[in-house]
Amino acid sequence: MTTDGTTVRGMTDYHVHTTFSDGSASPEETLKAALSRGMTEIGFSDHACLSIPQNWCMRPEQHLPYREEITRLKKAYRGKIRVLCGIEQDYYTEIPAEGYDYIIGSVHYVFAGGEYCSVDNSKAEQIRAVETCFGGDFYAFAEAYYELVADVAEKTRCHLIGHFDLISKFNGDGQLFDENHPRYRSAWMRAADRLLATGIPFECNFGAISRGYRQEPYPSRPIREYLCAHGARFVLTGDAHSPEAVGFRGTDSGVPDSLPIAENWIPPREDYDEKESQNVKDIEMSEVLFPNVTMTPQELEEKYPPRNLPEGAKVTRFAPSPTGFVHFGGLFPATVCERLAHQSGGVFYLRIEDTDAKREVPGAKEALIRTLSHYGIRFDEGAAEGGEIGEYGPYTQSQRREIYHVFAKKLVAEGHAYPVFTTEEELAALNAVNKKEEIQARDWHEDDTELKEQTEKNRSITVEEAREHLSKGHPFVLRMRADGDPEKKIRFTDLVKGDLEIPENDRDEVLLKSDGIPSYHFAHAVDDHLMRTTHVVRGEEWLPSLARHLMLFRFLGFRPPKYLHISQLMQLKEDEEGKLVKKKLSKRDLGANLDDYEALGFDPLCVIEYVMTLLNSNYEEWHAANPDLPYTAFPFSLKKMSASGCLFDYKKLSDVSRNVVARMSAEEVREKVLSWAERFDPSFAACLSADPEKALAVFAIGRGGKKPRKDYGTWKEAKEAVSFFYADYYVRDEEPLARFEKADVAESCEAFLRTYSPADEMNVWFDKIKVITESIGFASDMKAYKAEPERYRGNVADVSMFLRIAVTGRENAPDLYTVMQILGEAETRRRIRALAESARGAENG
Repeated sequence: MTTDGTTVRGMTDYHVHTTFSDGSASPEETLKAALSRGMTEIGFSDHACLSIPQNWCMRPEQHLPYREEITRLKKAYRGKIRVLCGIEQDYYTEIPAEGYDYIIGSVHYVFAGGEYCSVDNSKAEQIRAVETCFGGDFYAFAEAYYELVADVAEKTRCHLIGHFDLISKFNGDGQLFDENHPRYRSAWMRAADRLLATGIPFECNFGAISRGYRQEPYPSRPIREYLCAHGARFVLTGDAHSPEAVGFRGTDSGVPDSLPIAENWIPPREDYDEKESQNVKDIEMSEVLFPNVTMTPQELEEKYPPRNLPEGAKVTRFAPSPTGFVHFGGLFPATVCERLAHQSGGVFYLRIEDTDAKREVPGAKEALIRTLSHYGIRFDEGAAEGGEIGEYGPYTQSQRREIYHVFAKKLVAEGHAYPVFTTEEELAALNAVNKKEEIQARDWHEDDTELKEQTEKNRSITVEEAREHLSKGHPFVLRMRADGDPEKKIRFTDLVKGDLEIPENDRDEVLLKSDGIPSYHFAHAVDDHLMRTTHVVRGEEWLPSLARHLMLFRFLGFRPPKYLHISQLMQLKEDEEGKLVKKKLSKRDLGANLDDYEALGFDPLCVIEYVMTLLNSNYEEWHAANPDLPYTAFPFSLKKMSASGCLFDYKKLSDVSRNVVARMSAEEVREKVLSWAERFDPSFAACLSADPEKALAVFAIGRGGKKPRKDYGTWKEAKEAVSFFYADYYVRDEEPLARFEKADVAESCEAFLRTYSPADEMNVWFDKIKVITESIGFASDMKAYKAEPERYRGNVADVSMFLRIAVTGRENAPDLYTVMQILGEAETRRRIRALAESARGAENG
């Protein structure tokens, strides 16, 4: 180093940014500048894409072109300068760092107070974040920052700890906080101790000096001394954002103490001659297995570009298999997806996952589309009756075979997948085995050992062996070359279950079956990426597969979507001892098949309203306060979803339905009942159609007002409630009359007929009933009756009941006065006369 304040430069630099992120020059322009200074190594490390959209990091679709460009430079400048392809992976980066020579782990944000607080964007922004999210407590901000730094090695799988104390970028001479304060020292020491235990070297970063932010490199002198005293090793970097800054090592004032430099810190697996030799073999294998695949992943990235949507907009999908009826449990995730997408201004699409042809039921896809449409599940894109809608298709997996093969070839070429061939003899032997007996007879511990041995043998297949198998027509399955250790855990945040730890995957999952059709695991990773899915909602039974899926996304170089694993829908059922226990809602249970709801006459709105009560605990409270608003106005929230699952309650569904139907207009109810009856009860539909005005009056009874009638919640129940209006369905139930004298019943009916006039107003009509009541020795005054019931043989309510049974055939019915008005005088008299004659006949008989 010089002592006159001039710039000092090193021969290597592994922290260099280009125009792929926030650098000012292209990779090749930057490389030429390094070469002109006689540098021996340059490592590019552009910022990986963040979960928070930023203009200083790569976009998801730039990762692959970035790697391809650095790979091109490696070959073009071989022998002149060693070129490495690294990446700076932030704590909040979601795209896995796969296919890079090394990773720099860093922390640029702290999530607090519902927002991502920037650590290094600007001094003003840092002050605002501390005031807004940490109550003005800079030490709380520092503690939160260093908690993330402590985990950065595990989170990013990095090979170099980047700018350890980036939080001090704008602190200068202690302008924002005291770096000697006990809380600050304690925070960084805890993080340092965690990272020291990993053995990963720390970056001594001169970037803030070259850009005029501070006078010494990261980390500061006290932290460097602590790290040195505890065995840390360092890598000097320029954190260059321009060609001029590559290799920058500061000036005399910025030279750090003598530091233990990390030699050969780049992972040993990056022995280039050996690696390139293996790469050649992998690429050759990919050409042998997929000779007809000429399209590249980059071409597919361009064909299916990121969607142009507002910030925060979600892209969700419902992706069923066409294997039968739509289960009520399927409406559950479909509604979540629909609400997430449409509430955020995003896109909701339907994808048909029909890769398992053996389980496919003819016509199931069309039935599924119709059923979901019936329940108001509106798709913006995807499979539809008569074709597909949208620019990200095909949306049916069986039509996407070529797309999967492009990425299968990529995985083979990059060493992440390999073929397993099966001879005709082996295939015949497998088909001859009784699978059920084989499973029962297995020694699973021994079988696991054999499986691992067989896997190692399969992995070692050569290109020559593959060619020989193919020449003989042997089929192959393609398997993923897993690199996980089940003894280690993956930290993962599920948007419903919360923070989880799951074992890494060490199983070589099947990617392509022998017929070239992908497995669910492979297809969903490719499709969710190319269709730009942001949130995946699925059942918790998929949690055991999550590690495999995350590994696949890492191998493919895709950012994984956010996952919501929802619990299975349960119901209370009696066990063998008669106790109520929670059991999964099975296909055979009442309410499981969505098609049944149509036959039962549930309005789709009623079913969706019920689903909303299951999804968000505060929905009923909101609806009570906003009875006139549609459910789509409800602010659906993932935070209000239960992590432990929901209980299906048919009775509660019926109650919700009654409430919903009670709010509908008479016209709406008439049309809905008629529509249902035309499909499921044609004879009743004919009755309704014969006199539409009468039907309207029938369904208007008790509707409106603060307390509308709630005597039916389905259209089938509606028929039962109003059928007595129609002669074909009128049946008289005389059982309630058995406790009265037949003469009293007959006399009441005959007396009513003598004075009845349909022109009477309700008060006059009821006064006449009171007179009849008194004439047969019954009490017309209910208070008097209740005071001395022994004085009377009955009361006015009993006489009204005689007439109600005569007119409606039942003891409980809507307002009798209104019923008579709708039936008309002739029909009313006929029915009352019929009961009078029946009573007289019974009296005389």
